[in-house]
Amino acid sequence: MPKVTFEDWLEMSDEERGQATQSWNLGNGDGKEFANKAADLLKRECIYNLLEIDTAECDDSWCIQAYMDTFDYEKLKDRETEKFLGFKISFHNIEDFNK
Repeated sequence: MPKVTFEDWLEMSDEERGQATQSWNLGNGDGKEFANKAADLLKRECIYNLLEIDTAECDDSWCIQAYMDTFDYEKLKDRETEKFLGFKISFHNIEDFNK
């Protein structure tokens, strides 16, 4: 597979993204740049007030950690299958944010 750019990533289907991630070595940071860019885009486009955003390794892929105020967190805390551009989103209360 040719080198994929983030612009390509935006246009890919979830299946194509899944295939692309199979070659990533998370220990070497493969794909972290895409996860960070997706997280930044989510923060700008989300209808909820995301106060902080981060990325982390979750199982065998990158995930987006979204931190919000208590009001929004209470609405979203039970959503465990949300994804954005192929990355799982985990929702957190801003009180749990440590950077």
